[in-house]
Amino acid sequence: MTLPQDNPTLLGRVWNAAEQGPSVVTVRDGRVIDVTTKDAPLVRDICAMDDPTGYVRAAATRAVIWQHTSGSVAEEARAPTRAQT
Repeated sequence: MTLPQDNPTLLGRVWNAAEQGPSVVTVRDGRVIDVTTKDAPLVRDICAMDDPTGYVRAAATRAVIWQHTSGSVAEEARAPTRAQT
């Protein structure tokens, strides 16, 4: 998978094993960042805001869920993790 190079604002939801539940995330500098808050616990909460893009770009980082370290995102997505081995 290749991410757009023109500084997009990405928003998604992933299973966060450390929290044992879903997290609202964005991508910054090759890292998947948890931006879940009490004010916006769901992606739909952010999408319903007057300026969802501004909110996501300014959101504080709670934790790094995943960090890109190899040649491509696709290679890392296929690589087994400790939990899978």
